Amino acid sequence: MNLIETGIGESYGLETMFVLNFDRLMFNINYTWSRSLRLFDNLNFGKEFPFMYDRPHDLKAFGIYKLSKKWKISTVATYKSGNATTFKQSTTINGLEYQNILALSGVNQYYFDYYGGRNSYRLPNYFRWDIDLSYSYEGNWGRYVLKFGVYNLTNHHNAYKLSVDNGKIVSENLVPLMPYISYSWRLR
Repeated sequence: MNLIETGIGESYGLETMFVLNFDRLMFNINYTWSRSLRLFDNLNFGKEFPFMYDRPHDLKAFGIYKLSKKWKISTVATYKSGNATTFKQSTTINGLEYQNILALSGVNQYYFDYYGGRNSYRLPNYFRWDIDLSYSYEGNWGRYVLKFGVYNLTNHHNAYKLSVDNGKIVSENLVPLMPYISYSWRLR
């Protein structure tokens, strides 16, 4: 029995970057449009489907403003298309004839889950805005940096997994609004 399917895949896209650099301000915008598709004879009824990491749109804006020689504020905003995923569409009861066959074979599975096409559903779009304030200085043993910041400033609920619980779609999310303090030391 062969448990590994083989097929072909293709990926293509376009990436752009725009940079503004002034004395105290640096601003950078990156945008990527890309596709990553797969085709297997024995999967998805032989039809092309998006790879699980296919994200058509990826936009990132980054900025740093130097308040003084030692203080700076920085921010980054990220927007991405949601991941392609396979999601259970429905659950049905198997027909009587099939139930009788299963009962005779000792299997007590009477329900059938229908998932639809492979990766035919896309998770909600991803958005996150981070910001931090940092203080850095040179010391006898190297460079020291103290940061105060917030991950996911808008507290956007970015889903990494969806499931069905009692007929309702439940989203499992990553990284809520999260403040942080960081201290680093880099040797010379």
